[in-house]
Amino acid sequence: MNTLNTYKPNKHFKLITLEMIDKIAALEIPENNKFNFCKISLAQAIVNPLKVSYIKQDKIKSLMEHAKVILPLSPTAEQRNKYFNACSLEKFANHIFNKEGITSDQLKEFNDIVKKTKERANATLIKDFKRFTALEIPEIYHINNGTDSKTYEGYHIGQHNDINASCMQGKPKKWFEIYTDIEESQAVEMATLIQRNEIVARALVWFDVPADEVGKNVIDSKKIYIDRIYTKTQEHRAETQTEIYFQILKQYKVQTETTEEISTPSGAIEKLVLPNCYNACNIIEKVKARLNTTKEIKLHSYCNIDIETNSDSYDYYPYLDSLQYFNTYDQRLTADEEHGSDVLKLETTNGQANAVMCSCDQCSADMEEDDSIYIETEDMRVCDDCAIYCDDRDEYILTDDAVYNNNTNQYLYRPDLDL
Repeated sequence: MNTLNTYKPNKHFKLITLEMIDKIAALEIPENNKFNFCKISLAQAIVNPLKVSYIKQDKIKSLMEHAKVILPLSPTAEQRNKYFNACSLEKFANHIFNKEGITSDQLKEFNDIVKKTKERANATLIKDFKRFTALEIPEIYHINNGTDSKTYEGYHIGQHNDINASCMQGKPKKWFEIYTDIEESQAVEMATLIQRNEIVARALVWFDVPADEVGKNVIDSKKIYIDRIYTKTQEHRAETQTEIYFQILKQYKVQTETTEEISTPSGAIEKLVLPNCYNACNIIEKVKARLNTTKEIKLHSYCNIDIETNSDSYDYYPYLDSLQYFNTYDQRLTADEEHGSDVLKLETTNGQANAVMCSCDQCSADMEEDDSIYIETEDMRVCDDCAIYCDDRDEYILTDDAVYNNNTNQYLYRPDLDL
């Protein structure tokens, strides 16, 4: 994150901003003469390197006349912070040009130019890749609002960072114990992109290889899964997600040359097999473009590996995006839907897990697996409304098969009666 002490204007950012203005002007969209900003002092904003820092000519004149402040052509960070305004590239373009009365084609081109400019601006920002081990994952989740007391080893998440919108961000460290208790033949880490010590993207990465091999040996693309990628902003989100995806492939030495022959109605085709990723639908086209390959790509969103834990229960549980089912009997996290009294679903945001729901085999009503009643005569599990206890058989039977005996005040099993 930029500060007064570290701020340095990015010349390329200013260039692409001015190019955006020239391209829109070429569409013959009228300019707003009241927005008479100073082009020379245009730069990145201190508060956000993807915003434009600008000042209007009227304000420069007013500062000279009333405050005796003369701004240089290259203002200091302190002057920029005190006297300049900041806004997004899109808002800046809307300030400069008057879109009232323009054609639909002009509007489309206007929006396309702004979108591409934002993508170029994002590409100018230097992002460093950093990985955090399983033991550090609770520390990263515990970071909340970017204040000095809410950092980990100097890394923070800014107040206006969309990662804060994650339902698990800022939660107690004890909620994430399960990440630190993975069976030794597997592993999990958190991959991040960092800009000036601010975490601007993060994702859990699951490995079907031992922790001591992660990042050291080449990993088969089918033995790694990249979970949901959270980013600082919705703007250029797919670009940032693609960037961290490729950084993960590089930093973890993932095999990216593996091919697989796939049968199709028109014949067999060879596909390049890449690690599955929660955000596959968002990034697949950008991944294809970046690889610049003639081969088709096999990249899906589902998690293709299960993760074993060392314990069968925890005091608290995190919300999981992909591996939501925890089979306590097998001590296994899986993305595949499972049912049974031993299965918990990690889908809440209160640190607890839900018992998995199932349907009554008789009336189809939803019920918790633990509340179901087994009917041996029909080999089915039913809800409380569909079962009644039969003293004569010493077991539960279906309510539909029960006959009430007024003399004994007990229920009998209809097929046992000679009616």
